[in-house]
Amino acid sequence: MSERKWTKGPWVAEVVEGNSGGWRSMEQSIVIQSGETLIASYVTSYCEYPETNAESAANARLIAAAPDLYDALLLTTRYITAVESFLGQGLEVEGWHMNGDKELFDNFFTENRGDFDLAKARAALQRAEGEL
Repeated sequence: MSERKWTKGPWVAEVVEGNSGGWRSMEQSIVIQSGETLIASYVTSYCEYPETNAESAANARLIAAAPDLYDALLLTTRYITAVESFLGQGLEVEGWHMNGDKELFDNFFTENRGDFDLAKARAALQRAEGEL
């Protein structure tokens, strides 16, 4: 993974209402910023398409969460990679079964990992870093 080139978080999404006059008198601006640094800004028509504005606001919140989502995904991939290094070592997990029996770590990990796709997570991180 390369060095991050984007503005450090936290990023904040804010909806700003304005009046531009005319029959579309109300506009809605979505602004995403980190401190004084503007990340993104766009205007949507508030009166004409309120459902579009709700979607735009949801998109802005998702974009604003990007630095936190990146960090969480990076830590998760590092954790999963580290834990996977214990697979095939014959390790056992105590206290997993109610009757006190041990369980092979490989089984424990596989059953509890869910459908997390490590390759997909790494690809998403690389895409964010401009490597894909």
